[in-house]
Amino acid sequence: NNLRRIGGTELDDPPRALGGLDEAPVAVSGNFAFVTGAGTFHVIDISVPSNSQSVGRHEACCGMRGKFAISGNLAILSSGEFVEISDLGRPRVVGSYWPDGLRASIRSVAASGNFAYLAVNRPFGEGGTAGSVEVIDFSNLANPQLVAAVPIDATHGSGVFDISVSGNHAFIAAEGILQILDLSDPRNPRRLGPISIQDVAVRGKHAYVAGGQGGLVVLDVSNPANPRWAGGLPTDGF
Repeated sequence: NNLRRIGGTELDDPPRALGGLDEAPVAVSGNFAFVTGAGTFHVIDISVPSNSQSVGRHEACCGMRGKFAISGNLAILSSGEFVEISDLGRPRVVGSYWPDGLRASIRSVAASGNFAYLAVNRPFGEGGTAGSVEVIDFSNLANPQLVAAVPIDATHGSGVFDISVSGNHAFIAAEGILQILDLSDPRNPRRLGPISIQDVAVRGKHAYVAGGQGGLVVLDVSNPANPRWAGGLPTDGF
């Protein structure tokens, strides 16, 4: 009830809502914020919040319509570019990958170790969208390789919206479902869903999700910004 602005920075081409997203994607690491929008990846020094400064930028090769991931000194963008940010004032492309299909789009990116997980949408049928998760091995940045692809079933052919990786699990949001993948072997992701979300209850640090035919899923939400897989129980559906 007592929020107040303490700082900000003006960008030459401020991020705008893209592709139906309400806000431009943003991530924070240490004293820097990273923002994408309007085809540009921005690096902003927030060490003094009341005097934030834009210190670097990269013009993407093609439109960015989704979330990006920060992995060490790399930013993995929804333009398919791997951008080195060790010199924050001069982001530079060191590799790239784009899904097959001229009309494919990357909606969201997550990363863990030497693997990037892309939530990819492609047009399908009469106005529908087919979603999938593509696993990219970027241990050789000069030649990132597709090592696995998992179709994601969503209601109404709406594709995938977002992906997040926590430990050995990926959580993929699509309309009407939460798909969970076991990433113990990133080259061979194993489905633990999909879960048709019917109801949820929270007690203490755990959320209990009733997932229809997917049974019960238990998430550790002690850090609400980073829920983690805690267990589950297959059932006949409820």
